[in-house]
Order: sequence, then structure tokens, then C-alpha cells
Amino acid sequence: MNNSFRYKITQLLLMACVAMLTSSCRETFEQLFSDGIAEGDEVTFSSAVRSAAVTRGSEANRQKITEDYTFQISMLQESVDEPVGKGTYHTTTDDIGSLEADDALYWPSTAIRYGFTATAGTDKIDADQSTQTKWIEQDRLEGWAEAETDGVTKTYLTAKDWKAYNVKVGLDSEENYKKVPLFMQHKRALITVILKAGEGVSRKSLYYSAAKKDIETKIYSYNSNNDADTLAITPYARGIKVNYDDATDSTTCYEAIVTPHDYYAGRASQVITKISLSGQKYSFKGENDGNCSEKDYNLTEGKHLTLTITLGRNSRQTLISAYIEDWTEEVTNTICDDHGNSGAPIMIPNREELIRFLTSTTDNKAGNLALVTDDIDLGEWTTAYDLNCTLSLGGHTLISNHRFLKNMSAAASLLNGTIQIGAAVPEAIAETNHGTINDVSITASSAEAFATVAGAVKTNTGVISKCNSALRVNGEKSEPYVGGIAATSLSSGTEPAIIDGCTVTSRVSGGQAGGGIVGNADGQVVNNTFEYGITLSQHHDTHKNIAGVFSGTAFTNNAWPTVDESTLSNATPVSQRYTGIIDDASEFSKTETGMRYRLAQDIVVTETLGDVTYELNGNGKQITTQAMIFNAITNKVYDLKVLVSGNLIAEPKDQAKDGIAALAYQVHGAKAEISNIKVKTADGVRIQAANPAGVVVWAWGDATVSHCQVSADIQSWVETPVVEGNVRKYAGGIVSTVSKATITQCAFYSSGSITQNRHSVYNNLASTEDKAVSTIIYFGGIVGGIEKWENETPELTITDCSGFEVFNKDSKFHGGILGYADNDGSKNSTKDCQGNWWDANCKGVGTCAGSVESAIGKRNSQTPSDVFNF
Repeated sequence: MNNSFRYKITQLLLMACVAMLTSSCRETFEQLFSDGIAEGDEVTFSSAVRSAAVTRGSEANRQKITEDYTFQISMLQESVDEPVGKGTYHTTTDDIGSLEADDALYWPSTAIRYGFTATAGTDKIDADQSTQTKWIEQDRLEGWAEAETDGVTKTYLTAKDWKAYNVKVGLDSEENYKKVPLFMQHKRALITVILKAGEGVSRKSLYYSAAKKDIETKIYSYNSNNDADTLAITPYARGIKVNYDDATDSTTCYEAIVTPHDYYAGRASQVITKISLSGQKYSFKGENDGNCSEKDYNLTEGKHLTLTITLGRNSRQTLISAYIEDWTEEVTNTICDDHGNSGAPIMIPNREELIRFLTSTTDNKAGNLALVTDDIDLGEWTTAYDLNCTLSLGGHTLISNHRFLKNMSAAASLLNGTIQIGAAVPEAIAETNHGTINDVSITASSAEAFATVAGAVKTNTGVISKCNSALRVNGEKSEPYVGGIAATSLSSGTEPAIIDGCTVTSRVSGGQAGGGIVGNADGQVVNNTFEYGITLSQHHDTHKNIAGVFSGTAFTNNAWPTVDESTLSNATPVSQRYTGIIDDASEFSKTETGMRYRLAQDIVVTETLGDVTYELNGNGKQITTQAMIFNAITNKVYDLKVLVSGNLIAEPKDQAKDGIAALAYQVHGAKAEISNIKVKTADGVRIQAANPAGVVVWAWGDATVSHCQVSADIQSWVETPVVEGNVRKYAGGIVSTVSKATITQCAFYSSGSITQNRHSVYNNLASTEDKAVSTIIYFGGIVGGIEKWENETPELTITDCSGFEVFNKDSKFHGGILGYADNDGSKNSTKDCQGNWWDANCKGVGTCAGSVESAIGKRNSQTPSDVFNF
């Protein structure tokens, strides 16, 4: 370095020191060095919105703009009429409301004074404001750039002067100094409707998650006092907190941007909002507010009208209150879900954005709120992700063959949606939960889907509430605990671990100990339901309906379906409890006479299971069978579907006494009842015997068969003629043969059929030297025929049944309802029959004494539906 250069540097440093003694460091820095703006540089902006009441030059009531606006900005040169440039910019989220260029403006000169005007929002209000994006687009902002220098507000400055103004107001970086400040004003107005629950309306029905499905709201904008100019707006809905007399709770508010209007002037005729809550409709005008005044309802530019409306059902009375305040961004840019998490949400539309969010340290952090906006197939999903903020599934479904998360921190919340599992996973949601899981359903997309540890999480120290799991749990023997919701729920520190209001509908088994809700728990386990229940074959010492192992006293109001586990209080009424749960054919051998059992899942039967001396609730499940399921039923069997997957063929007996049906051979006794049974044969499958039926072969002893439906291929086969005894054989769509029983509200559908095998000796009368040789087969759409069981006096009551099978109208052996009614040859063995329907192209009864009407009553004039819903 030469001496001359050292001399120049020394002079410059001395000048700097002197300057710093006479002025502030920041001002001196700006004077000594370049202003940092050169001709051709991009023009950058900051933005703020001011109250409508604030005039130019005032620094009060200005707030940065952080909502997602797009600005159209014109660059004006002093004394020039037309703009010298136009640009497009959008908002960012920094601390000063900076704008980012889409189509930038550039400084033509740094010595000429320029001004700037800006607009944002649509030219015309749109009726669809249902999303945050659509809503904010309707907010018309207009403004300009200005700066106050020497007590005078100026709108035309040079680039360096704009920078000097920013230095003066205290911006803190070289880049921020360069930004031209835009000040905007709202040219439209905002209406917010806040709902509160009154008489007959539950607070939960107003939660945002419920309101999305059950509440429809419109807010009305007027361009004048002419009602023809009315615009009915679908508003933007969001969840907020609201104060009641006794507590703070969640509710839904609706917001719409409207044309400024004097709603006070139109208070008697102009509707402000209409609300429909589950079909009940409410309309609100200014006059509905007993304190309606001009100051509260004259909505001018930049003003915000807030209506708080208390809805009531029973009396249809409502309360309404209102106030107007300045419309500021602080009011409108915050959203809140039903759980108090606030902030503009991070939108997640697909798998890639979900991964980006979970791996982002700036987005996936405490205090943030993310919202899934569509169903997402997670595909090959790593389980290494943690959740550290609120993630709302928005009512959508995550589809996966893997666990969703590794850990949920104390600040994490997973809300409102479904996780669908299609394969074996350790647990569906997370390995560990320290935060909150609320209103999440877990489903299985196939029989191969199950959890090896727990339905939701392995370890819970936080809160799990209002969740449902239909995911089967089958733990390895080495697993200490398994649970329908959590394997363990153990408190950490001063806050209790909580499982509240959850329901499990699938089997929980395996492990060393397990519970329908949780394997090992302290803290609070309350208001939960294990709907499936511990089964007859499970070890009741190690596997419990609620908690396998538990300590503490906060285990209240839980419900399960059985009578056992008396150490905890069961919220299920005693009359609704079962002795045991069955989910496998082998467990029928463990049943006891007089007890009550419930089927918990679809099962397969390959051989007859014996007699039913107990009550069996089929629970709407399906038995797939290749054998007649039961022998004799002397108690109640109900709510069951039967799919016959293989031919049911009875072994032929002497005198063709063989019979077979899908459900049972016989039902008998005054307490015996078969009800709500649906039977279907698979394609190409038949029910075959000399005396076949869809549901049961014999009904006697005052038994009842009701509400049964059949669509089956029923075939009567008689290979050799009957040469002794009773020559009558019966094929029935519901029952083959009745001695004494009531058959009511049953149907045999046209999608089934009742026929004889072409090789059968059918209705053949012949004779030999010493005896008659005869076989007669009677067909009935509901009952084949009436015969005496031992010494019982036959009596059939058949009511409100429908037979859709169309038989030969001229045949005396075929009846749409009953094949044979004349038991003793002189009178019908029927009583009090009525309401039955059969096709007009066939007879109601094949053979009877007297008229068909005398046997089974008049044909019902109302044609029922021939649709079999299996």
C-alpha cells in the first residue's frame, strides 16, 4: 500500500469521527455513504392500512398488511399526467408489511420526484366469499405513498428522499430503508356474525366442525335502498371463542365484505343475515335488535359491523346485539379453530406439501396452525416425522399403510379427520403423544389392516378425546400392553394423561395385558366406549374391556357391552349388557342356557353349531355358511345376515322326511323367536331337501318368525316316491312346515326361486296292490304348508308378509304365501291372517278349505317393494 493511499484513508476516517461527534451515527452513515439506490433498481414497497377516520399524514392507527392481497401500483412522475409505469406486487409476512414483486417497477431516475398510487381487491363484490382467499379478494383497498417531511405531508419524492423518510421513522435495515411506504384505506365494509347457543340449541352444534355440515348462512349487501340490488353472500366461516355466563366455549362466526350501507335506514325491511340450523331458519333485520341505533347500523367505508346472535330452538326467540368499530387487519386476519389455536393457517393440499410442512422448522413449530384441504394418499411414508403445532385434517382422510407420526410434542394437536390404514402398523397415529388428539377417526380399508400395539398411539402422556377406532389390535406375545386407543396412558409431571370420549369398535387382543381402550393407565380414562367387547375365548384376567391395568379413581362413565369387570362402573344399562361376546364359530361351544350373547364380527361356519338355548344378537353381522347353522332354536336369534356360500344339501331320509334351511332346522316354544334375519344364496348355490326353506324348516310350539327376508334358490328334491305315511312335502321361502307359530312381516323376493328338481317324482299318483304310491310337493312363497308336530293342534297366523315368487295360477300345489292350509281335510289350520301380499298372477294359497281369503285374509292392495337389500 503506497503512502498516498494511506493518506486518503486517514483523512476519510478523521472526517467520519468529526461527523459522529455532531450528529447521530445512523444519519452520519447515510450522509457519508451512497444512498444505496441507483437508476434501474427495482422499486420496493411496504404497506399499511389506516382507519377510515384517519386523514393524510397521520401516523396513528396504521397497521401493516399481512393478508394475501395483490396490489396494482402506478408510478407517477410529478407534473406528468399519465403513469410512467405500472407494477403488480403481493403481500408478505414480515414485520413491516413488505410487498414482493410479481411484475416490478424500476427507478427511471434517482433525482426526479415520483409518487405512487395502489389498489387491491375486486372491482365488484362477488357473492361467493366462502373461503379465505375468495373473501379477501372482495376487500377493495385504495391508497398512495406519502411521507411527512418538515411537518408537511408529501406524495412526490425522489428515491433518496423516500429512503430518508424511512430512516427518520426508525426502520432498521438497509433494505427496509429503500421501501416506499404505501398507506391504504378500506373502500368497503365488513360484517361479522357471531353465533351463540340459546334455549334448545347445544353449544357443540355451533362448533365450526359441526357448523360446516349443519348450518347455512347468508349475509346481505345492498347497493342502495332498492331491494332489487340485494346481493346474498355466502360468507367466510371460521371458529372463534365466545363468552357465556358460565364459561368460554367455541362457536362459529361468519364474515362477508359488503358495500357500505345504512342498515339503520332499512332496519324494518332489509335482512342483514339469514341462518338455517339443521333446517330451522332465522332471519335478522336491524329491528330485531331492541337497541337498534344509527351509530350501530350505519355501516360506512372501512367500518366493521359485528352482530352477536343468540339462537334458540324451542321458543324460536333470539337475541341480537351489534356494534360498529374501525375495520383493522388485526380484527380480520386471525382465525381460530374449536380448540383455541389461532393464526392464519398453512394450507396443505397434497402429500408433497404435507412432507414439506412436517420437515419445516419454521412452519411446524409451536403456535402455528396447518389445515389439510383434501384427502391425501401418503404412499410410502416414513414414520420419522414429528408434529410440533396444530394440524387440522379439515374433515379429510389420510390414506396410509404406515404409522403417520413418530412423536407429538406438548404443543402439538391433531384434529378433525380420518386416518385410513390398509396394512399392519404398530399404531395408526404416533408412537408417542404429549399433546392433543381430538376428533380423529381411525379406519381399516381391508381385513389385512391391524395394529400390533394400539389403535392410535403407543404412549400417551397428553390428551386423546372424541376419537374413534375401527382398527383391529393384535399384539405380539412379547408386547407388554396393547390397547384400542393407547397401549399406555401414564401421567407425566403435574398434568394427568387423559383419554376422554373415545370409542373402539374392533377386537383388541394379544400382548401380555390389554384393554379395549388402554392397556395400562392412570390419570383420567372417562366417557369412553368399548363397543366390541372382550370375547368368550379371551383371558379375562389379563384383558379387560376398558383398561388392562389401571390405578387411580378417574375411571368414570365408561361403557362396554358385557356384565363382567365389576371393579369399574359400567355406564351401559344392566338390561343392555351381554353375558359374552362371540367373534368366532368356535366360541359358540362356550355358551350357556339362558344367557345373552352378541356377535361382534362377520364369521364363517362350516358345520352345524348345535342348539340355541340362549339369546343371540347378530348385531347386523354376517355368517357365511356351507352348513345349516343351528339345529333347534328355543330362545331369541335376531339381527343377522346369512350368506349361503356352498350348497346346503340334506341327506335323504326314509319317507322323504329330510329338511334343511340356512339358519336352523326348527324353532319352537313360546319364548322362541327368529327376527330380522336376511338370507341370500351365492350365485349357483342352492338349498336342497325334500322339505327345504330359506330360514327354518319347522316352526312349532307357539314360536314366532318375524321381519325375515330371503332371496335364495330353494329346490325340493324327492328321489323316490313316498309309499307310507304322509305323502305331503313342503318347500317354503321362509319356513317349510308350520305346526303352531306366527309368521309376520317376512318377504321372499323374486330374485330367488322355489322349484322342484327335474328328476323328482313330483305330484305323481299311482297305486299298487296294497298301498298308494304318491308324493305331493307344496310350494309357498312364505310357508310351504301346515302339518302337526307330534300331538300339537296346528295353527298358523301369518300377517303382513310378501311373496314375490310367481307360481302357476292353475296349480293347487303352489301359493304365493302358503302352499297347503287344509291340515285335516275339512277346515283351514290358519287364524287371524291379514295384510299379506302376493302377485296377482298366482294364487295366495295352493290348497285350502274354501276361499283363499278365508285362509289368509284379503290380498293387500298396496304393492310392496321387490328390492332385496342384503
